[in-house]
Amino acid sequence: MTSRLSLLILLLASLPAWRPPADLAPGQTIRAMYVADVVALDSATAGLYRAVSGGKSPGGIRQRFRQARLAYKRIEWLTEALYPYSARRLNGPPVPEGELEGGVGQQINPEGFQVIEETLFPYDPGEKTAVLTQLTRIRQTIRLLWQVSTSVQLTDSKVFDAMRLQLFRIITLGISGFDSPVDRQSLPEASVSMQALRRVLAHYPVAEADPALAGKLDRLFAKAGRLLRRSSFEGFDRLVFIRTVANPLGEALAETQQKLHIPVLTGRRMLAASARTLSDSGIFDPYVFAPVGSPKPTPDRIALGKMLFSGTLLSDNARPLTRRSCAGCHQPERAFTDGQTTALVLGSAHDRIRRNTPTLLQAGLQVFQFLDARSLTIEEQIHDVLNNPREMGGSWPAALNAIQADAAVMAAFRRAYGGLAVSRETISNAIAHYVRSLTGFNTRFDRYMRCDPATQLTTEEQQGFNLFMGKAKCGTCHFYPIFNGTVPPDYTRTESEVIGVPATADNRSVSPDSGRYGVTRLAIHLRAFKIPGIREAANTAPYMHNGVYPTLEQVIDFYDKGGGNGLGFGLPNQTLPDQKLSLTPHEKRALIAFLRTL
Repeated sequence: MTSRLSLLILLLASLPAWRPPADLAPGQTIRAMYVADVVALDSATAGLYRAVSGGKSPGGIRQRFRQARLAYKRIEWLTEALYPYSARRLNGPPVPEGELEGGVGQQINPEGFQVIEETLFPYDPGEKTAVLTQLTRIRQTIRLLWQVSTSVQLTDSKVFDAMRLQLFRIITLGISGFDSPVDRQSLPEASVSMQALRRVLAHYPVAEADPALAGKLDRLFAKAGRLLRRSSFEGFDRLVFIRTVANPLGEALAETQQKLHIPVLTGRRMLAASARTLSDSGIFDPYVFAPVGSPKPTPDRIALGKMLFSGTLLSDNARPLTRRSCAGCHQPERAFTDGQTTALVLGSAHDRIRRNTPTLLQAGLQVFQFLDARSLTIEEQIHDVLNNPREMGGSWPAALNAIQADAAVMAAFRRAYGGLAVSRETISNAIAHYVRSLTGFNTRFDRYMRCDPATQLTTEEQQGFNLFMGKAKCGTCHFYPIFNGTVPPDYTRTESEVIGVPATADNRSVSPDSGRYGVTRLAIHLRAFKIPGIREAANTAPYMHNGVYPTLEQVIDFYDKGGGNGLGFGLPNQTLPDQKLSLTPHEKRALIAFLRTL
């Protein structure tokens, strides 16, 4: 084993720096720059390996680590775009993750720089072997990156798409501290990421195409660098940065692409490739996770779905006095919740369903459905709820018969689906399209971010956003601008977390609900729940999967104490950091003031 590792280290140390010939197209020279940056990352990682293996001081090791992380940030923009699996191996989250394969839960252990970060701050010499193992794996991944990147064909469309996605990554993950939770080097790393984008753009003749635009880009990049370099993590004004630097920069990049006659990438994904900023209207596609080949949304299909959602035809037709509608629990006037701790079981005056009714707002903008993430689509979720005797108590044969016997519903169905049959597929399709239509970005916060001159946020609300994205760490799970757990900017994964919610509001014991563990049977998922969206949070009380907290103040206090482990529950798999946030009473009020703008 030792000889193989030594050989690998020798090979990595000899990675050649590739120098391109002159007069190449931008895609080719950018590829050469990227390859050189991959080699530089290997060199920085080798330096960290030598520092750890040679027993350097903790301070010296940490300095080498920071240099390696900055080297990674120079290649992150294209690595994430072209090689997301490698990016995850280099800089994935530092907690085990799990997924279902063939119905069986599979655990994926963490690796990369974030895992190393947790062992270096503070440094435990007893973890030396583990750190060296991680570094060896990182260098293996770097070697593979070098091999594939020397021959990759880069189109200008792909380069501009990758640049814009990296800009979005900086403002959603970078400045929030998402991937530097311990060392808190998010701002210096974001500055290096910005510099990398500026270097890429220098390969294009922007000044020849539009000198004024080139000057604007230079000023925006310079301003970004100044703000990121001169601020502390807690003192950084993220709201100002996004509105006055990142959003204008995204618009300028899109304008540059247009001036250079570079086509926008085609292909369907949740975030439109044409998005100029994350504040633009209509950039998120809530229908992207619909089953492949299912009928597309139309106004008539959405209208039919709303009619079925609001009526009782899907419920237990054998007991007409106890039938309920979807809207009975997901009430539009309550942001599609019901205001109860948990809903009553169908037909019962006392027995209750074990979980709180979640909002349906933005439900289409997540990969999984249900709090335990057991359904991949809204259509699957509808099937589950309809057949659940404690919720709707219905069946498809009975529901389809009731629908076909209702003249008004059938008239709406024919307008929506023409000659298609009334079936489980068409009915669930209509309801799912209605639920997906509940996706809006026109709150006071959204209008402010679009620089609507008629919309302002108070100083307290602005401070609340900066706390949300900074000191309070809310934005590392509820990602801006959707504020749910679907990870930007690729939006292909919705996260679950173990936060240790108590069974009762007196915080004496943890909730017994096993959460996602009931689906995957993985120990890491015991008490894990899908991260919910928090738009309209002021109207969706009570909170948490069991409705344990009636007020936002109680929710903020829970997180301020470090979640369940901060309350003393001793959960070995809690993914929420258990350190106290030390929020002041004023900061807590500011956070809540911001949440009320969503």
